[in-house]
Amino acid sequence: MQELLPQKEETVIATNATFAHPAVFMVTTGVHASAGSIILPKEMPCSLSEIRLMVKEYGLKSLFMYSWYLADRLRDAHSDPELLKALQSLDDIIFVFASTELGVLMSSVGGNGPDSTLLQPTNGTSYKFLPVNSGNLNKNEVSASEQLLVVSAESRDCPVPALRNKETGNFHTGDLFVEVKPGLYESRGRNDDWIKMSSALRCDTLAIEQNIMEKCAFDIIDRVVVVGSGRPSPAVLVEPTAEQADPLSISKEILRRITPFHERRYMHERIDHARYVIILPHGSLSKTAKGSVQRKLVEKAFQTQLDQVYASA
Repeated sequence: MQELLPQKEETVIATNATFAHPAVFMVTTGVHASAGSIILPKEMPCSLSEIRLMVKEYGLKSLFMYSWYLADRLRDAHSDPELLKALQSLDDIIFVFASTELGVLMSSVGGNGPDSTLLQPTNGTSYKFLPVNSGNLNKNEVSASEQLLVVSAESRDCPVPALRNKETGNFHTGDLFVEVKPGLYESRGRNDDWIKMSSALRCDTLAIEQNIMEKCAFDIIDRVVVVGSGRPSPAVLVEPTAEQADPLSISKEILRRITPFHERRYMHERIDHARYVIILPHGSLSKTAKGSVQRKLVEKAFQTQLDQVYASA
């Protein structure tokens, strides 16, 4: 992590999450090691006014921000000249791919060239990118070009044996990538039942789906899929057992039944409003030959509707 941070005493960096988050902890210790300074924003993500203030008044040089939050601020900058100027004053944009188990696994090329945003493994590591035909992937969820990132047992950052694959001895991350150029990659999400939220935390969609089916399958639900990759919280797409006259009443009833389960979950995994329980016409969720629903395809198909739901929150 240290090699990714500016090595200047005058470094001023803003972190945009709790110190308990592994990524923020690494950034914090790295900045302290180089005798830099840290600004703690009041909001997460940073508001437009805070970014402008930190640059103008506190000499902000580096801004640590999750990619989905950054995307929102870049869109805001199109109509906010002062924000655009503040962002342009920062040193550079570096993208990293990290996990709780390993820390930073990959970082972007950087610079202003066409490959600037592509990811490459961290120096001194030993990773494998396994193809679809390796038998390690859920073939219903991935394309032929997507590869699974596996950390070799001999890699310096490989987690403890208890977390590794029992057959191979390696650590299977569950994260998918596409090799755009030799040695350079783009992230393509995950191949399991977990999704990453806008806060970079993971959400167990299977546990949510199982709870909904347990509470509602006997009378009102035929099929359900949980989506929300890159969103602040998950949403549920539901096919009722039959066409219902009042979708809102179904959403509220489902929410009522699952609330005790969600009250025990982390904030980023909770469904706490009926707006996030979306009732679809019967037959809307297309199935594979094996009868499963492809989460990625469903999320893409209903992206416009999901955008409207989250915009109204």
